[in-house]
Amino acid sequence: MTDIQEEERLLERSPSYDSLFGDFDQEDIHPEEPARPPAWLGSDPSCGLAWHKDGLSLYPTWTVEPTIESIIATLKVAIGSDHEYNVQFFHEGALSKLYDVSFDNQAFVMRVCLPVCPQTKTEAEVATLDWVRQHTHLPVPRVRAYDSSRNNPLGFEWVLMTKLEGTPLSAVWSSLTMRLKEYIVKEIAAFTASTFDQAFHDGIGSIYKAASHSDGRAFVISQPASMALF
Repeated sequence: MTDIQEEERLLERSPSYDSLFGDFDQEDIHPEEPARPPAWLGSDPSCGLAWHKDGLSLYPTWTVEPTIESIIATLKVAIGSDHEYNVQFFHEGALSKLYDVSFDNQAFVMRVCLPVCPQTKTEAEVATLDWVRQHTHLPVPRVRAYDSSRNNPLGFEWVLMTKLEGTPLSAVWSSLTMRLKEYIVKEIAAFTASTFDQAFHDGIGSIYKAASHSDGRAFVISQPASMALF
């Protein structure tokens, strides 16, 4: 296939993004047996988190490292013990660690989160992914399971998502043709416009799932997920 044919294929296709991710239902943890938190987890909601001062800035650090064994134990409680889980470390960010997870010939990414904003950050991020998927054409991961508490063998909040393959735009931008660059910019503009079309009027905050749909809304704006951002 020539470069021109490849561009035409990309520009003319109208993908069904849902088909990329399978037919997963977003679900919270529903263990078949009581989860057993690790022995190091105390009653302090910030347990496992410390702040490192560098000049005038503070940086979050891990005082307890998640283990592959604890991740597998958590998945067995959350998903089921009848699967063979393969877990490998993938990447570390400022507030979380990412792990490649595979089972039943399906690829996932598991994000283990520092308790910088206990419970609310995870709940808001899961709700935001769902909101973006429902109201835009932007392909985002589907949440397979999550736990916004720390009542699990891992001892941290976590989210298990379908894995999206791809390449960072910054790595390929200089090699793209002008036509492809225009296409990408139009897609970003369309995504931005679709978010403005679904504006909330509840104030400033993060997106959460509505506790009830009595007023017809599935999502609401509530407490900001991280006060440090403000």
